[in-house]
Amino acid sequence: MLLTNPYTKGDHLTFRRTFLRQTEVRADFTHSLSTAEFQRRVIPFLESTFKKPCEEEPPKEANRVEVNMDNKQERFVFDVSGASFSIGPKTYRTFAETAVPMSQTLVGFLTNVMEVKTVDRLSIIKINEWPISSEDTFANFSDMIGYTFQKKHVSDLMNYRFDKKDPQPTRLSKTATTEIKGGTTLKAELSAEVKSKEKALMALTLTVCSEGVSTEEIIPNLIVMNDILYSGFMDTVSEDVIDLMRRAEL
Repeated sequence: MLLTNPYTKGDHLTFRRTFLRQTEVRADFTHSLSTAEFQRRVIPFLESTFKKPCEEEPPKEANRVEVNMDNKQERFVFDVSGASFSIGPKTYRTFAETAVPMSQTLVGFLTNVMEVKTVDRLSIIKINEWPISSEDTFANFSDMIGYTFQKKHVSDLMNYRFDKKDPQPTRLSKTATTEIKGGTTLKAELSAEVKSKEKALMALTLTVCSEGVSTEEIIPNLIVMNDILYSGFMDTVSEDVIDLMRRAEL
């Protein structure tokens, strides 16, 4: 079943600056292949897909393969119960431009190697991080949280107070899950961490997950899932951060 985005759909803003640290797409499934059969099928798939011969025979018990691209920013993982890829910040452009072509490789593995018609779970995970420098992170912690996230989501975190005599590094976090029609969920984990008196790190991990997706509908569903994730991002971060991401210069 094709997903629909329950949020008001508009054009994605173009950001000149991004704080996206990693994007991951994963498909988990139920399999019935033996390790030997997995190896027999996966090696020709890898050679035809990545245009490189497998120079070494895998160990007999191996049921997992990792492929790291030459740019060191893209990685595929194929195993007998799941397939995934991750993209680093240096090569990620847009989901359609970067992630969709890599998703087609995932679909090829599911179809040609595992012969999977439906995946149990399809997920997109995006990790955003905002490193902050300050003369006194302990004193400015609340302001830094409020600058990064919409206050309606973090008013409780902003109330945290350090020991005035002996403030110590700490990490606060909270998670919220939104149920969406069609067995889909959107989970947001916000975190605020003081690493030292001068350094702090704000982070947002968004995970959208859909259950029971046919392999034929993986690509169109991923596009909708990314729209849902984008909506969650825009609802979570502050206008200050959105403005910062849209500016060419600080």
